[in-house]
Amino acid sequence: MSRLCSTMTICIGLILFCVLLVPIDSSADSKADNEKKGWWWYKYEVEEEKSKEESETRKKTYPSIKDYTREELWNMHPDDFQALLQEIQKKAVMTLKEEDVVEYQTMIYIANQKASAFAAVSGMVAQKNPGLTVESDVPVTAPGRKAKVRQQNIALQTKIAMSQDNFALIYFYRVSCPYCAAQEKILDMFTEKYGWKVKGVDIEENPGL
Repeated sequence: MSRLCSTMTICIGLILFCVLLVPIDSSADSKADNEKKGWWWYKYEVEEEKSKEESETRKKTYPSIKDYTREELWNMHPDDFQALLQEIQKKAVMTLKEEDVVEYQTMIYIANQKASAFAAVSGMVAQKNPGLTVESDVPVTAPGRKAKVRQQNIALQTKIAMSQDNFALIYFYRVSCPYCAAQEKILDMFTEKYGWKVKGVDIEENPGL
């Protein structure tokens, strides 16, 4: 019995000795540490690298009018021209470079020229097709507007003059009122021109009226 115990003790000692001689594998611990990195362990290196990659892909290449001829810009579809103009403007605002601002101003100049050309053609079409416009009723030229105003004044004066026997004016005033004194001069001119009857009523003498 004592021999069996001694043998078991020797075996256990040898096993422990072998275990101590086995080299420690640190790869498992390293792997565990790596698994603890990332969002769930409040480590943001992975997300930061991803955001950096996304920002790199977000870098925009803006167009340049150097890629177009003047004729191409002039004949460009309005929607395409507007889109290009907005991109050129964004580039000028982003870079604040003189050459980019010059490109933007060049686009504005072309747009203004195109608008002037359209206005000229529209005016020619209006002259050739007066029925398509309201210029006969509302003239746009200075001589036409003056003629229109004269016609309106003549019609108004004729209407007022023909109504002198059907209407009259009652004028309420106060002697101490400076506005009433100014209005009296206007009424004098009115009665002299149209012959209307004007009845003045002093409100201080006739407060009931």
